[in-house]
Amino acid sequence: MSRTCFEVPSKTPTPSLLLRLPVELLLEILIWYKHIVNPSSAFSHGIKDLHSEFRYPTEPLPETDNRASRAILLLGSLSLGIRNVAWATPQLWSHISITLIGESEHLKLQLAGLASWLVRSGTSSLHIRLQCSTDPSPSTDEHWSQYPPLQAVDTILPHCHLIEELCLVLPFECYIQLFQNKYAPQMRLLQRLTLFFRPKWLGNSRPTPLDLTALPALTEASLLNFPSRKLAPSLPINHISRFRVHHVGLAHALDVVRTASLLEACTLTWALGYPEAAAPVHHSRLRTLKVEGSTTPLRHLTLPALEQLYVKTRRMFVGSQCVQLIQRSGCTLSSLWISAETLRASDLIDCLVETPALRSLRVYNRFERLDSLFRGPLIQCLTLQEGETTLVPRLEHLEVLGCSCNFSVESLAMMLESRWCGGVDKGKRKQSGLGNFTLVASREASITIREDVMCSPSIRRLVEQGMIVSVQVAESK
Repeated sequence: MSRTCFEVPSKTPTPSLLLRLPVELLLEILIWYKHIVNPSSAFSHGIKDLHSEFRYPTEPLPETDNRASRAILLLGSLSLGIRNVAWATPQLWSHISITLIGESEHLKLQLAGLASWLVRSGTSSLHIRLQCSTDPSPSTDEHWSQYPPLQAVDTILPHCHLIEELCLVLPFECYIQLFQNKYAPQMRLLQRLTLFFRPKWLGNSRPTPLDLTALPALTEASLLNFPSRKLAPSLPINHISRFRVHHVGLAHALDVVRTASLLEACTLTWALGYPEAAAPVHHSRLRTLKVEGSTTPLRHLTLPALEQLYVKTRRMFVGSQCVQLIQRSGCTLSSLWISAETLRASDLIDCLVETPALRSLRVYNRFERLDSLFRGPLIQCLTLQEGETTLVPRLEHLEVLGCSCNFSVESLAMMLESRWCGGVDKGKRKQSGLGNFTLVASREASITIREDVMCSPSIRRLVEQGMIVSVQVAESK
């Protein structure tokens, strides 16, 4: 590519230095910005959890994030040179996110834009998020063939062999159209799939299960709001390594976990039902389990390879459920994250007794003002005492959220000192020990708690030696 500089049209009063950069450098900046704003995962398939976007199935969905694409289009409108480069760069158009919304004319523009972006993407692997934000039922005089969501799916179909990641929040007819037998086998690159279902969007179709077993490369599947087992899609069980459900029947979720032999990570959010008669699920490979809402799934699982456990409930945390899971599985947890409306110190201690190899602990007690968690008794249990058995002796990372801070700074400093296996040489730790402590105070905490902790001579000395200590205070209402 030649080293050409772009000039801003004369009508622009202040030429931007960005527009004068060499073409190849400007191209790298555009690709970098696209990646930062819209990372490789098109729809919450990485570290970020699904529940950050879907709290409840009845809530409206957030619109898609198109900041990167809007910026590229804006730059293209300022300079013909930039437009020529951007339009001819497939990487800039391979991540497509569209929320179908508005009147018919606006929808036509969206469909035309979708078609244009797909053409510009060339042969790049596609990451597509397509959703309806409101009830998309067609008007009485609208033929189903002219139905915008179906038209959007028809636009995607010729490019289905290039799709690597797909997130759909559409009426059921669209899923039937997209995953019928003649198209599914062509999706040879599709690795990550998210489907969101709303019963009121069924339209004229019969609620028949989707057959996704013909997707040859699918390794990550996320099903949202499929409460009926009769509607839950059939998955290519032999390929799935990551499985997420939100508001899905527990019986179906357990069936997938039971039969997906390569499964390594599973997220069960509001898995519904009480399959007391269901056979216990034993999975020898699953390493990461996240359970939110109902903790019933914990009673049915035996996971000997489990390393990371995340439990979030809007009720009181019942420690015995986690204890029984750990004892039954014989697993060695390295990471534990518990968030509950009420988290009692006794329940947490019961769990910590069963996890001697734990390296990372994160706790959040939402009703801290009623029953303080991180205070004297728990801090004392976490303090290493010479010659005594101590909880989680290998702990390296401790995070306490929503803390009312009903403790003395001296006891906290003593606990941190006892777990700090560092030295003053270059501020590096010489051996394993607690190296990272984060405290997020609740509104009930003293407004001076941050200064009280960070100004403690003992804690300041630990920070100087290399321990990372962070104290944050919740904003007042």
